[in-house]
Amino acid sequence: MSNKPILVIGGGPAGLEATRGIADLGYHAILVDKSDVLGGNPISAHYAALTPDMRSAEEAMGEMVDAITDNPLVDIRLNTPGAELILDYKGRIAGVRADSKDGPCFIEAGAVVLAAGDYSANRAMVERVAPNLKLAIPLRDFATGDGHRMAMRIGAKTQNMARINLP
Repeated sequence: MSNKPILVIGGGPAGLEATRGIADLGYHAILVDKSDVLGGNPISAHYAALTPDMRSAEEAMGEMVDAITDNPLVDIRLNTPGAELILDYKGRIAGVRADSKDGPCFIEAGAVVLAAGDYSANRAMVERVAPNLKLAIPLRDFATGDGHRMAMRIGAKTQNMARINLP
């Protein structure tokens, strides 16, 4: 495997768990999220039943965040929305162009985990891929499908797009 870090796009449960697993294996991980806090929908929508023992989302997600926050193998970059997946000359994903608080940046990576899933606030995307849900209320106003759009722009196939989270 490359000596380059593994980039995780999305700081919800999937992104947090991917980041923890990458670091547990001894690899450097960079976690980017466009929000100013980690936790994704469970935090923003105040999920009450995230765990089998019905702990609050804040408690369960807090444990996931704590598992990566002070890990020297993890670089967390909040307020850094991914804008475009960048391909190398062989057509492999080489990183992401993102928009940080300091302006546009390129984050080079040996691999990318795309864990930014919700698109419920993107009305056009909802109407195109899940028209039966077009009246649904988004969980968060920034659930705009950025990860989906970045992946589809480089030819990624999608499936089960009509299965989106609803309050």
